[in-house]
Amino acid sequence: LEPSDVELRRIYALRQAHGTGLGPALMARAIEDATRIGAHRLLLGVWEHNARARSFYERHGFRVIGTREFQVGSEVHIDPIYALE
Repeated sequence: LEPSDVELRRIYALRQAHGTGLGPALMARAIEDATRIGAHRLLLGVWEHNARARSFYERHGFRVIGTREFQVGSEVHIDPIYALE
């Protein structure tokens, strides 16, 4: 982590909104806000099995830079961490 990193914690759209342009608009706003506050890198984690979300982030220029491990009950998840410079 760098001091100028900002983490995007949640960005969701209901299924009914898929394909309407809402997701790209929300992402554009998140990137704009991060830039405005001086962030040099926008980070986010995503469920490893969420192919739709991963594709969305990759289309917006995010690249995997590592992983994050967390546990839910007895199940361990290893999710990719994405970054946009």
